[in-house]
Amino acid sequence: MYSIGQFSKMNRVTVKRLRYYDQVGIVTPAYTDPNTGYRYYRSNQIETLHRVLAMRQLGFSIAEIQEVISKQQDWQTMISKKKEELEKKSVLLNRQLQQANYYLLDHSPPQIIVKSLPEVTVASMKLTLPHYDDLFVAYPAMGDKMRETHSVVDPIQYCFTRFYDGEFKETNINLEICEAVTEKKDNHDGLIFKDIAKVPFAACLLHRDRTRQLANPTQNFTSGLKKAIIHLLVHLEKLS
Repeated sequence: MYSIGQFSKMNRVTVKRLRYYDQVGIVTPAYTDPNTGYRYYRSNQIETLHRVLAMRQLGFSIAEIQEVISKQQDWQTMISKKKEELEKKSVLLNRQLQQANYYLLDHSPPQIIVKSLPEVTVASMKLTLPHYDDLFVAYPAMGDKMRETHSVVDPIQYCFTRFYDGEFKETNINLEICEAVTEKKDNHDGLIFKDIAKVPFAACLLHRDRTRQLANPTQNFTSGLKKAIIHLLVHLEKLS
């Protein structure tokens, strides 16, 4: 058997950490002298220690390692699950990194302007989408229905999407896609034709870059919305 000091040197692990692993029950010495309290380890415990070290490096908590050991779970299965978790986190971190790079390239938050929106005739579809990315499937599908009705897009007017939830939601979003058209057609397979009334005052954001860079539809918008509201209130006060 090896003393705790020898075992520490062999595995490049501090004595303090070995004592802690003993206290929490994940690497228990093969023998502890009842008189001196000295800890001794066997060579077959090296594999256990290195598995624990590997799991700690991968971000496993002590509680998770204790569960693996107490329930004799397959550590490779647990590491595979951790790998999947880390891959998901990596996707999120890469997305955040791209957003950081985007703003560092002198892409200041877009300006919000207040203006009126004219009455418009639209083809519309009300949908509940699991995620915002599903819009990139919904738009082409709506375009197919519009072609089936021989609808003509009005290039002068605007297209827009209405959100009907009372708050910002990341999933199960209730919305209505509206595309300006030159004239009404008969309603067809969920495609509705109607007139949208004039909007006297609207806070508007002009986005000149790729649509996918608006990852959070409210994140860029709210940065300038406060100024737009103040401008609107001042304008209304002048009219009164």
